[in-house]
Amino acid sequence: MLSHWSTAFTAVVAVLVGSAGCSAGETRSDSETFPLPGDTLRIEASEATVRIETGSTDSLVVERTLTGSAGNDGNATRSFEGGTLRLAVECSGFVTSCEGDHIVRVPEGTAVVVEASGSAVDILSVSGDLEASVTNDGSLRVVGSTGRLQLFGGGGSIVVSDARSSVVTARTSADGDVELGFAAPPERVEVEASGSADITVPEGPETYRIEGSGVSGGVSSDAGSKRVITVSAGGPARVTKAG
Repeated sequence: MLSHWSTAFTAVVAVLVGSAGCSAGETRSDSETFPLPGDTLRIEASEATVRIETGSTDSLVVERTLTGSAGNDGNATRSFEGGTLRLAVECSGFVTSCEGDHIVRVPEGTAVVVEASGSAVDILSVSGDLEASVTNDGSLRVVGSTGRLQLFGGGGSIVVSDARSSVVTARTSADGDVELGFAAPPERVEVEASGSADITVPEGPETYRIEGSGVSGGVSSDAGSKRVITVSAGGPARVTKAG
């Protein structure tokens, strides 16, 4: 009887290992180029790590590295149609590793709209306007932006640094924090954070009209200023100057 169960158990393990396919450390990389029909790119991502940055050509370039079971046929998908890039990674069964890392290079000045679920999204030095919504505990990081920003985090935090964007709107739910850092004085900032809100503006003579209750940080509100920062937060809210 013991031998029978041992044989059966071994067979089950063999099936599970076979279904896992690629080992945890195995990777597969590829790249694909698409013509971009217009000046706006929409990205829909599911359970994928995505980095978006400005490229050196007028085409859309998508590089990806698949790790572990993500490299098996059918577990990672990538398609581009009608101005929408769709990226997804989904592994089922017994797996020890399933990761898909994507680098999306967009032409200079392209406006980007992102809808992502369960994804880590980094947006680096993109000069066009940006709308990004990341839900299901995904993270959102924006570095070196110059266009208008409209950001939403559903369960994760929003971090913006070195921004030269004049208009920024950021909103989170499910205790997500908002952290905004500016390299140039913004004209209008609106933050609605379910967690904490930290806004850092550059050192300089510019003044700001600060709207919101319980905002600390040492920047005095100037009722006559044309630059407006509106803050609502479930946790601490601070507006400070760099330096």
